Amino acid sequence: MQLLYVLFFVWSLFTGCAQAADPESIDAKQSLHDETYVVDEILAIVYHPEGNEIILRSDLQPGIDGQVKTFPEIVSEILMLQDARKFKLSVTDDELDRFLAGIQKQNGWARSELVDFFEEHGYTLEEGKDLLRNKQMVQQVVDYKIRGDKRMMVQREDALAYYEVHPFFEEATYTLAITYTPFSKYSKKTLDAALKKKQAPADVVWDEPFILKESELAQDRKFIVNEAVGDVVLKEDVEGGYELTKLVAKTEKKQIPFEDKYTEIVALMRQERFAAILKDYQDELLKNAHIKYCQSEIKL
Repeated sequence: MQLLYVLFFVWSLFTGCAQAADPESIDAKQSLHDETYVVDEILAIVYHPEGNEIILRSDLQPGIDGQVKTFPEIVSEILMLQDARKFKLSVTDDELDRFLAGIQKQNGWARSELVDFFEEHGYTLEEGKDLLRNKQMVQQVVDYKIRGDKRMMVQREDALAYYEVHPFFEEATYTLAITYTPFSKYSKKTLDAALKKKQAPADVVWDEPFILKESELAQDRKFIVNEAVGDVVLKEDVEGGYELTKLVAKTEKKQIPFEDKYTEIVALMRQERFAAILKDYQDELLKNAHIKYCQSEIKL
């Protein structure tokens, strides 16, 4: 049964798409004591001038870098790799060796441990090197096609227009101090009289103040934003006494000047433009791609 499945898979590669063999279609009388199962299957074939690339279901599993790619992302990477070759982009053996040396140094690996890493993910050392070479070539074509695009240039007036639509603010902050007061220290009458004026008895010793941004205030503490500096804003019953909270200081929300955020705005805009240009590039590649789908649920 297992041999028949392998023969069926190989024959399917020549005819286009491979699927799991149906035991009944092979031999209804064949004993099923040997379990038949699909090891992998072809999802699609991407055709290009230099040949074709087969996409397997296993390609949708986490890769050697731990990332999970979607079917369109896998197709895009294949097409970008072909573009890299079309533009004569390459990664030399020396460049690849330096990259691998960097990986070893970053992880504190000996060469044998790098080999073990590749083998744990189902690759020989040479296969792993080819995989990394391809990834670097894809990065090269991204740099060539996108980072060099004139649309990546952010003019000062563009940054200013962005700032006017997306202003930056410094959050309001609240400096608070807490103290613990045992029931035995003050009579209820004395404490209530002080708290009625939002004050604490004069001899109370406060802990070291701490600062919270407005976004860090719990929902049931949002009322603090409207309290006056110097007020005791909260009294909570705790074991053996009270916990008092005082508003020591606060700063109002204020807009951050454009000049202070100019560099950050340029970086944000370049990031947004990079994503948009990359999507346009990938969409164009996918639009012109010749793909044979082998599974009905797989589509771009």
